[in-house]
Amino acid sequence: MNVPITRSKIFSCLFSLTVFLSLAGCSTPEEVEGEDYSAQEQEEVFIARTWVINTARVHVLDRMLEVDPESMAVLGDAEAPFRESGELVWETNVDLFLEAGLLLEGEDGYRVDTELSMADAGRNVDLSGDHMEGALGDTLRASTVTWCDEEKRGVDLAQEYYEGHYEDFDTHEEYEEDIVEYVKCGTDG
Repeated sequence: MNVPITRSKIFSCLFSLTVFLSLAGCSTPEEVEGEDYSAQEQEEVFIARTWVINTARVHVLDRMLEVDPESMAVLGDAEAPFRESGELVWETNVDLFLEAGLLLEGEDGYRVDTELSMADAGRNVDLSGDHMEGALGDTLRASTVTWCDEEKRGVDLAQEYYEGHYEDFDTHEEYEEDIVEYVKCGTDG
């Protein structure tokens, strides 16, 4: 007995096959026998070079304000503003960092918001993260680290950390902890 093949039967078969193949590919790793997915389940975190250097720079500035606030260079003035962007003008680096949220003013002076990324700080003042990185770099190039064995520019301390420790850790948290200790240069506090 010959059964005629109609278009509707062909579409029905194709639809059924598509559903079957879709469902067959939806098994979870636990359902696949003999496969070890534990390494794939652990999401690898990429730690960007710029994140490490910027985090080191932020913590150097934070330590600087904690130990020797006078060592942070104040750049710019009314005659030669620190940064300009369109109609926005920041007379000093301190003005820019305060408005961006990188510096916070407290009863005992300034402190650094070490959780704020350069990109977020830049967005707070309609600048790019690159502009904020540059402003922080300029500040640390003109500022002196006075609490280590030898005096050096703040940007050099951050660079030394980066060059000596990039790729040492697997998580942002591990880097943060290590950077905080590193910028202390063996001093207490």
